[in-house]
Amino acid sequence: NKNKYLKASKAFAIKNEEKSGSAVVGGRFKASGVKAGTHGILLPVSVVQNDCVCYNGLFIEMKKTDGTPSEDQIKFGLSMQEEGFAWEVCYGWEHAVEVLIAYLEGRFVQKNAEQQKLKYNRRT
Repeated sequence: NKNKYLKASKAFAIKNEEKSGSAVVGGRFKASGVKAGTHGILLPVSVVQNDCVCYNGLFIEMKKTDGTPSEDQIKFGLSMQEEGFAWEVCYGWEHAVEVLIAYLEGRFVQKNAEQQKLKYNRRT
């Protein structure tokens, strides 16, 4: 069903930390509500399986293939999981596409915090 993939167009970026090196710019971000650890993408689409809402939406934190999530990013993901959201640290755009498709098809499996820290090229 192609319509389920159209829901991916509801995803949006969240302005989060920026490495400006400036205390003034950092203060402006903090004053505007930017919170350390917030993931950069939200897909505000619920997933329903067997008449049960499995997840309220999906947060994605993008990393380079050799990147590492911060402790604040892991804590944010875990706190969103407590509120019924799925979350994933994605290592490159290919990984993000795989996660989005799995989520929209109802095949997404939530990984624990330690699994989220593993690099994409080492995943199975």
